[in-house]
Amino acid sequence: MRAVYNAVRDQFIVTTTHGNSGYIYYFRPDWTMITFKKIIDGVGDHSIPIRPFGCYGKNHDALTIMTKGQHLMLAEIDDVDDVDKVTLRQLGTVARWGKSNDVLDLATVPRLAAFVEEDATNKWLIHSFLGPSLGDINYDFLKQVGLLHGSLMPLLGLDDELVQVGHPHYTLEPDGVPKLLFASFRDSWSSTPSTPREGYAHEIWSIEVGAEIFKNEAYGVLSDRALISEQASRWYFVGNARTLNVLLTGINDAVDVEVAEKANVEDEEVVTRYSVKGKTKLVIESPSPYVKVSASLPISATLSAVY
Repeated sequence: MRAVYNAVRDQFIVTTTHGNSGYIYYFRPDWTMITFKKIIDGVGDHSIPIRPFGCYGKNHDALTIMTKGQHLMLAEIDDVDDVDKVTLRQLGTVARWGKSNDVLDLATVPRLAAFVEEDATNKWLIHSFLGPSLGDINYDFLKQVGLLHGSLMPLLGLDDELVQVGHPHYTLEPDGVPKLLFASFRDSWSSTPSTPREGYAHEIWSIEVGAEIFKNEAYGVLSDRALISEQASRWYFVGNARTLNVLLTGINDAVDVEVAEKANVEDEEVVTRYSVKGKTKLVIESPSPYVKVSASLPISATLSAVY
């Protein structure tokens, strides 16, 4: 469940998932419900973060992100302030990292970022997916971006007392201090004597976080797995990466690969072309801040930006 306050209409707008469906609710200031609407089917119970655009041309729209297995999908909630018009429109897969991504949150300031629970076999943990600053890109470019993954756990300073962690929520409320709220499932490694089922008591914790969680350099390495072709490729903000490693797999025939670079969104692309066959690793030294990899045939690529 996520919420924003609409000061113009004096309403709270709440998004939530139940089972395989997503809903939007509208509440009065005293939290009596006005109305609600189903906006999507066929999704998991992972929440639908809501971040209004609030700028010219997009005043009535909000940005969101959803999970589907290891995929993260960016989406837009159009006419979010009008229950009769509100619709959810998917903008495509922006990342493919994590075996089972689940409950997540989205930030758009200071940059586009998602904080995601991964239900791994050995640990449930939180990882970050980072994109560009929305102040540096336009709306058309936003629909072409990909997000790079890094583990958030080393930056949170947790130990094994908190066995499993998830359900992240980034906020500055109520005191203006950036913090990450998360759930700890400290008894999930044992079973309840009365039921013999695993225990999943939710403890809500809060950790004050600094600006480093939004900085590429703090993660050491940021990566993504992508399926690329001439039609399906995305721009990644790699910032001041020392090198960008691109591991190409799933290649049976000779494939032409292009690595396009930009210093900023308004620049023309600088393109380097490669002809590859079989599993291949490309190493780009001192890449430009924005990089896109495409291929003449659909292949798999793992991109790793090293800082």
